[in-house]
Amino acid sequence: MAILNATQDITQDKAERDLKHWFGVNKVVFVEGVPEGDRTNGHIDGIARFIDTNTVVVGQCTSESLCKPDDGKTGSLLDTAAQVISEAGVAVIREPMEGIAQVAGQQFDTNYLNWLVGNGFLITTGYGIENLDLRAKARLQSYFPDRDIYVLPMLKSWAAGGGVHCHTSDQPASPGQGAIIAVTRRHPAPKASAR
Repeated sequence: MAILNATQDITQDKAERDLKHWFGVNKVVFVEGVPEGDRTNGHIDGIARFIDTNTVVVGQCTSESLCKPDDGKTGSLLDTAAQVISEAGVAVIREPMEGIAQVAGQQFDTNYLNWLVGNGFLITTGYGIENLDLRAKARLQSYFPDRDIYVLPMLKSWAAGGGVHCHTSDQPASPGQGAIIAVTRRHPAPKASAR
């Protein structure tokens, strides 16, 4: 799955060829649009996530979230994404955004899709709303029954523009190897002072 960033000088055909070449996939599904308030310019990890080779979890706005079903904005984008992915022959599970979290004067939908999958575990952003975090943990456990699930409070990170998946890369170790997690920086490193 991919979101084609219209600000980049690349065609959908070229993006599809590159993704197939570099990731070894035989099918690319493009999802249109960027969720309202998104600061990543449309990272797919806040919209839809694979849980196995044939199943994708797609976010779903609810009456309790900032985004609303069929709102012509984020709710409609997520519904359309689910439809496009389903029409591509992939099973879709909807992951409800059941509340609103607040930090540093900002409000966020409780979107638990921004997870990191590691060897035997999954970590996702927690919102400090105990009943919602626990329900999300139970859903994630049903998607990943053989992994330990950790819902960690990290609203300051979320408010700064990213969740756990944004700050890491999923790189489970090969059998018999230690876990490898590549950490990425969202902002340039400070320049070294001249001596």
